[in-house]
Amino acid sequence: MNAEGSALAMAIFESTRLRAMTRNDASLGRRIFRTAKPATNREGQETLAIRYEVARIDRVIEQTARALYFHETGMRWPSACKILCPRFFRDTGGHEESLARLEHLSGGFEELRRRQGELGVVRGAHPDVFWYQLVEPKPASPLMRMMFYGTFEFFATAS
Repeated sequence: MNAEGSALAMAIFESTRLRAMTRNDASLGRRIFRTAKPATNREGQETLAIRYEVARIDRVIEQTARALYFHETGMRWPSACKILCPRFFRDTGGHEESLARLEHLSGGFEELRRRQGELGVVRGAHPDVFWYQLVEPKPASPLMRMMFYGTFEFFATAS
């Protein structure tokens, strides 16, 4: 499910996006659109291409993963944390082999989800907006999958 399919997700997304764009004299909006370039989408319509601030997004996702891990286990994330996002690989022309591994990992989590065992439990109060799965295949090596608006999938791994 994506944000367009959920009234709750769209309401939250719209309200937070608008607040972020308008606070501090719209500094976020200026920051985003400063690097925007004219582009044409797949349907031939004119739009803007915006470059992701991957390093910044990774820091936010890492802190989210660390907080969720602490919430679930009562312990700190055991080591360095690596963030991976299949969408960024696709959108930025990432290595095919790495993308294939991420898609395989995503498929494994989906299989766990289908089985609905303890490992497949999807957590999050509003799954239309955000949910996550956490597994720890061996001690001190957590693996977390996070999904935002049914569209942006991130993995956090112990590295």
